[in-house]
Amino acid sequence: MKSHPTEFYHAAIHSVYPNAYNIRQPYVLGRISPVFICNTMSGPVVCKFNDGDVINRNYHMSALLNLADIPVPQTLPHSFCGAHFESYDYCPDKTLYERILSGASDAQIFQVYQQAFEIQKNIMQIDPRDIDSDWGKYAHETFTVNQRAVLPPVLARIYGMIYKTLSYSGQMCLQHNDLWKKNILVDENFNLTRLIDLDMIAVSNINFSAMQMLCRYPLNNYDEIIQCYEDTLATKLNKPAIYSGMRAYNMLRIVTKAFYRGRNFISAY
Repeated sequence: MKSHPTEFYHAAIHSVYPNAYNIRQPYVLGRISPVFICNTMSGPVVCKFNDGDVINRNYHMSALLNLADIPVPQTLPHSFCGAHFESYDYCPDKTLYERILSGASDAQIFQVYQQAFEIQKNIMQIDPRDIDSDWGKYAHETFTVNQRAVLPPVLARIYGMIYKTLSYSGQMCLQHNDLWKKNILVDENFNLTRLIDLDMIAVSNINFSAMQMLCRYPLNNYDEIIQCYEDTLATKLNKPAIYSGMRAYNMLRIVTKAFYRGRNFISAY
């Protein structure tokens, strides 16, 4: 996905919402996709730029999820001068990440994850055959495309192969494969109101999705959260496989961070 100056993104938003004003970026920024919030005559709207195939895939996925009463945004696809973005109604609730920064207790954090697992259970009940998309059905597909936007082609391809190996086997079902504090919106009473980032709601195996959750889980009570996950989803997880996957994931994160440090160093000079 090609990067553009801020003025370009504003022009793209105005092509769909001519009267949009107060265009700004959210407090929590994504690493891959440029995201903006703007005010319109009908209320605030989120505009997220990404690869065209991902945008169209998310449109079909959001329709399927909303039909099943899953609390995710209903997206609309748009294009402007070769760039693609999706828009959806803005939800004023804060991310769990922001709630943690404001002093959320461990008990409140755990409570939110319990609610997320209930939603995950409902997502898993959707028949993957109902997914109306020729591409992007599986988690490794959207993951690989998104990595190409931020990593060298060779590294993105290696990451994609590893991701596919870990996710594309065993008991497969539709899941949110990126349940973490920046993708969960909660109200002031710590009621989960919305899951965001549709890119990673895709078909994978149950152990992989649990591993993804654990890798960025903000507490250290791993055994307790795994037990909660198993009890809620009425399934048994392969803990040795999950912990092995977490070690591999953490090694990849070290490599990625090293790459970003090197890129930032080079760009600074």
